[in-house]
Amino acid sequence: MTKTSNKKSVKEIYKQRRDKFAVSLDQVTRKIRQVSMLRISVFLAGLLAIYFGTTISVWAVIVVALVFAVSFITIIVWHTKLHSRREELVRLLKINEDELLALQNKFAQFHSGDEFLDANHPFAGDLDIFGEGSIFQFISRTSTFIGKIKLAGWFLNPEKAIETIKNRQESVADLKSRLEWRQNFQSVGMWLSEAKDDKSGLMGWVKKPADYDKPVFTTLLWLMPFLSAFMVYMVAAGGLPSQLFMIYMMIPLFIAFSQVKKVGEKHEQVSRKTGLLKKYSRLFEAIEAEDFSTPSLKNQQQNLINGGESASKAINKLYKIVNALDSRLNIFGWIFLNYFFLWDILQSRRLDRWRGIYKDDLEKWFETLSCFDALNSLACFSFNNPGFVFPEPVDQAFVLKADNCGHPLILEESRIDNPIELEGWKQFIIVTGANMAGKSTYLRTVAVNFILAMTGAPVCASKFVFSPAEIFTSIRTRDNLLQNESYFFAELKRLKAIIDELERGKQLFIILDEILKGTNSKDKQMGSLALLKQLIRYKATGLIATHDLSLGSLIDEFPENICNKRFEVEIENDNLVFDYTLKDGISRNLNATFLMKKMGITI
Repeated sequence: MTKTSNKKSVKEIYKQRRDKFAVSLDQVTRKIRQVSMLRISVFLAGLLAIYFGTTISVWAVIVVALVFAVSFITIIVWHTKLHSRREELVRLLKINEDELLALQNKFAQFHSGDEFLDANHPFAGDLDIFGEGSIFQFISRTSTFIGKIKLAGWFLNPEKAIETIKNRQESVADLKSRLEWRQNFQSVGMWLSEAKDDKSGLMGWVKKPADYDKPVFTTLLWLMPFLSAFMVYMVAAGGLPSQLFMIYMMIPLFIAFSQVKKVGEKHEQVSRKTGLLKKYSRLFEAIEAEDFSTPSLKNQQQNLINGGESASKAINKLYKIVNALDSRLNIFGWIFLNYFFLWDILQSRRLDRWRGIYKDDLEKWFETLSCFDALNSLACFSFNNPGFVFPEPVDQAFVLKADNCGHPLILEESRIDNPIELEGWKQFIIVTGANMAGKSTYLRTVAVNFILAMTGAPVCASKFVFSPAEIFTSIRTRDNLLQNESYFFAELKRLKAIIDELERGKQLFIILDEILKGTNSKDKQMGSLALLKQLIRYKATGLIATHDLSLGSLIDEFPENICNKRFEVEIENDNLVFDYTLKDGISRNLNATFLMKKMGITI
């Protein structure tokens, strides 16, 4: 089966799922309307039945009222479940519609990762890792904030440990085959949006000391319910004057009121996260319930177990406690619950106990969740691109060999794939060629696939062997008018940053596009030659694209360190013809004057 037919089969899968969810959504929507009518009918029928029951007997009214209450509550529960199912189907439908757009390279509907942009990063800005139309936007399907941060971290700080890379590859391959699970996981994650500080706020709360573990609170929580119930019984039986009862009533309410500020602060920290806790609980449950195949996923799954109790159950407990604490927001509920149970103190104590049991596990649980969310994105990327392969990481001096390597953001029908072969340190490929011949695209192609390889993702190639290494690029230099910084000075700062890293003893894979673009030809030539010699002395390895054909002459001085490659352009029938195919040697065909003439610019 060809790559194109593989891609078509992926498209058909998404179409089938989209159509299935669209039909189910239509059915559920109709059922919701029917249940709404039934709900109104039962309500009216119940009122009529109670009215006519009053003409028969009190017992008839009681029986009718009970039947009506049970029926009406059952319908409400049914109606609520249908609405939840409808919302889930809407999310699943959107997921598959979004993926169909993504297969056409339309991915504006996904996170761009703008918040991770950093102009000073060693490679992210040059390679469009973040931002509109970026690698992150192309790949990310994260549905939690912590998952988005985790995936961004994998791109910003590529993994160097081969064992970790292989474990991620195995995890991605396992998840790739679990389309149903992946989309359900993503759907749950989309159920409720998150704020940037949700996790940090929860972690800040969980690290605070307990407030209500003192013996006096234990005594009060045991004593008050019995004493308060006894006082109600006594006043109802006429054995206690109402004035004394009112005086007693002030005691539990005064105790509760004395703690209202402290409890309020505690409640404020967790109350906004009620829905979020429910979402986390469902995500943990999805991970715990799945029968994964690979040891790496199974090991991560085990992180969600604490002494026989799962993370999903523990988080659900916290959700219920917070939900119970929310009852204090109703003034009548606050009076009733605190009179009988000292409700504020009781729920705060439950929060303290929960915190005491699970505080050391929460960070580990969130780490596991973020990893699954990030891996889910890489698995979707792998599923959407069945022609991509998992690279082979090797533990030896620098190696980067690939066959039919292409840029993942270019559609297959438009993409021209090329090889790359670098082996050992102090090796440089100098790529020459005319304007628009494909030099810059080739540099980005190699670099992006190298980053993907260290992330644990598949790469756009038929074969890819590499050894993990630090990568530093200088492709897209920008001036800075606010800081009175010229284009040339900005480029020098970038090159200086590379030299500084090398002087610290780092071995770098370096990618440079048109060295010293901001100066005159003679300076540029002299400076470029000097820089390349310096990079070789520092034992760096890399790719350099240039219009300066004289750089190719370095092969005479460094025959064991320099390799010349080129992209050519031909003029046929007064038109430029680009084949975007990498060839051996130094380019000889230039096209600047030809293009100027074609555009009517006098030469």
